[in-house]
Amino acid sequence: MRIEHDLKSEFRRALEDVTPPAPWLRAAVNKELRNSRHRGWRPMHVGSLVAALLVVLLIAAVVVGVNAWRNGALNPRPLPAGEANAITVKAYQAMISGDDQQFLIANNFTCTSFDDRSCLPNVALADAATLKWLEDLNRSEPPARFVALNALMRRHLALVLSDDIDFVAAFKTQVANGKGKAASAAIVAEMVVLERLAGDAGASGRGSASAYAADVVFQRTVMLGCGVCQPLVSQTLVSCQADQAPICIDDIAAVRLQLETFIEDLVKVSAPDSLAQKDASLQADLVSAYKACDAMANAVSAGDQVGFQTGLALLRQELARIDADATNIGGSH
Repeated sequence: MRIEHDLKSEFRRALEDVTPPAPWLRAAVNKELRNSRHRGWRPMHVGSLVAALLVVLLIAAVVVGVNAWRNGALNPRPLPAGEANAITVKAYQAMISGDDQQFLIANNFTCTSFDDRSCLPNVALADAATLKWLEDLNRSEPPARFVALNALMRRHLALVLSDDIDFVAAFKTQVANGKGKAASAAIVAEMVVLERLAGDAGASGRGSASAYAADVVFQRTVMLGCGVCQPLVSQTLVSCQADQAPICIDDIAAVRLQLETFIEDLVKVSAPDSLAQKDASLQADLVSAYKACDAMANAVSAGDQVGFQTGLALLRQELARIDADATNIGGSH
């Protein structure tokens, strides 16, 4: 049985003729995804020890990663005294660049059929590279400008590992089901996001106070003044019942994307020393709002009305704080 529209296979095929550095690869991947004809593949049968070990590894990694995100370990936090220079901006950028390129190299393969015996070992190598990137982020204190971006990268790396569990399960069961196809599409989407975040880290530069403030004011206007958040913030619990869940999920995704864009802009034009404390507060509130969106999405999927209402209240609170943060920064210059 063929799986239609195999995005993951197409993504890996797109990498075959492309050589790092990452900026070239990023452009090629984005172009390929836009122009893809989404050719199908047949997943292979897997019964090997590699498969069993991979699943155990992935489950352990996902449990650690997701729990860390939910319990606040990924929140922006001030560096302990004496550790402000634990890793320099250049060292952090070099680490991200190296991990990103290894991640892309490890994903440079195509799974074609149930009979392709190289497929699952290659998936294991790809996930090892994903884990290496996640572990480097976990054991490093990022420079102040990268604190929120660091949290986003951790989340997306954990999602790659989580989606791969479903992807491997599709191989093991030899069933081209909707869950397997959804996992395939989700993995491609996460890879594209990670490429963008890594590119932001590499392109980051110190901005002047006026340039940074202007960027913050612009992003605040887009988020709070152009109506992106309003459909979700004004939602009532009743309108997010089962029959409205897809609409709610779309609204949550739109807000989450805008929060990511805001965080990325803070990296591209990073705050000068004179605005470092205000920037830290803004980053913390952006990540808290992002986590509120995650909580809401999970609640909608689970039909958890109380959880949705709790997440919505937190989102409203954090958006108000983001508004105050941005207004304060904008009024400084």
